[in-house]
Amino acid sequence: MIDNILQLNDDCLMRIMGHLKLIDLCAVAETCTHLKWVAVAGEAFAYRKKTYGMPQNGIKFKDHRRILKTFGNFVTTVTCITNFSDIGLNTRQMISAFKWLEVYCAESLKHINIIGMEKIDLPPSAIRLMPKLQRIDFSMPISDRMLRKALWNCNELVELNLMMYEGPFHLQDHRFPQLEKLSNRVRLNRDTDFNKIETFFRHHTKLTSLSTQFLINYHGDRAIDFAFLKHLPDLKKLSLILVGEPIVGTEAFAYLKNLQEFSVDSSRDKRTDALILENLASVDSLVKLVLELPEVGHLVAGIGRFKKLSKLEISSNGVYPHGTFDNANISSLSQLRDSTLTELEIGCIKLLEPESIVNVVRNLNKLKILKLYCETELSETICLRLANVCSSQRRKLIIILEKEVVDDMNFDFDYIGTFNKNHGSFVEVKIDTCPLKLND
Repeated sequence: MIDNILQLNDDCLMRIMGHLKLIDLCAVAETCTHLKWVAVAGEAFAYRKKTYGMPQNGIKFKDHRRILKTFGNFVTTVTCITNFSDIGLNTRQMISAFKWLEVYCAESLKHINIIGMEKIDLPPSAIRLMPKLQRIDFSMPISDRMLRKALWNCNELVELNLMMYEGPFHLQDHRFPQLEKLSNRVRLNRDTDFNKIETFFRHHTKLTSLSTQFLINYHGDRAIDFAFLKHLPDLKKLSLILVGEPIVGTEAFAYLKNLQEFSVDSSRDKRTDALILENLASVDSLVKLVLELPEVGHLVAGIGRFKKLSKLEISSNGVYPHGTFDNANISSLSQLRDSTLTELEIGCIKLLEPESIVNVVRNLNKLKILKLYCETELSETICLRLANVCSSQRRKLIIILEKEVVDDMNFDFDYIGTFNKNHGSFVEVKIDTCPLKLND
């Protein structure tokens, strides 16, 4: 028998606390130093250290201050939701939330994520982000004026993700000496100064990952200039969405000697794909390439230049397939007999014929994984032909079909098990339960 809860060992206390709601756990932690230590050390608070959210179900807004005052110096990640349907924080609450984060989490907070549907209308002084932040995600539009104030002291920033129309290129005076990953959306206009864009990247040569969407909101002959890429020698991952033309400065792609993954969507200007692939020819490190419905000639000529390319993805990201990309384009891949490709992903090609698949597999003799997002009848006859091709080359092929397509087609895979048992498991068909994500 005991007459004081503190006589229980820490394991018992942790188990008891594991049944408490967060606000009740806070009340326990406020009673004494030891119970606070047990509350923080136990599993009851462990997952909340990874991501603390405002708002939360069952917690009144005013109680967030009490919780952060008690646990704030242990919180490493915070997510704030604003003007998102009827569950987000309003303007007044957002101002208070940022103030509490600054007061109670300044020493521990490493990552903050702000989510919303519309641009928040806050005074520039409202977001005073802590200088020890290493990652910031603005999953909502934010004004350039507010961004300047929010990022001013973030000297330890490693990753910055912005969903906005005015990119950090307006912050050419800002310098983040540790910045390695940048994702943003940039709306270009007649006043866009690409010299300032180049200046920004000249000060951030440590970037290893860059994902940028360029939008042009005017009619004219103003070009997107890629000269800034020559300042990023350590870049390993590059993703571009180009809405608008023309494009200049593609020769800068030749400077990306360490590039490993490249994704580009420039479907409005097919010539751009050819120019980019041509200038990437000297990049021997490229192992993954994602293209949005390229021209036949550009596809074969471009891919043939890369000696270490192992993964190729071709898709329209759920958009109805391009009229010029059909079986002839897929069949053209069979020309890459010496290709190093081991994984091929094809999306949204409704006209793809099974015979095209056989030809591709036969000629890409290093191919091991084939992902299809297309309405293709993989009959037992086709599987047998694929098995014969693979068995003759002593290799195994895994075909992954997207679940939504399979559901629409009412495929019957009962024969696959029997087929593999009778002919050897050279062809394995699986169903992907996750949506196709090409520009991850």
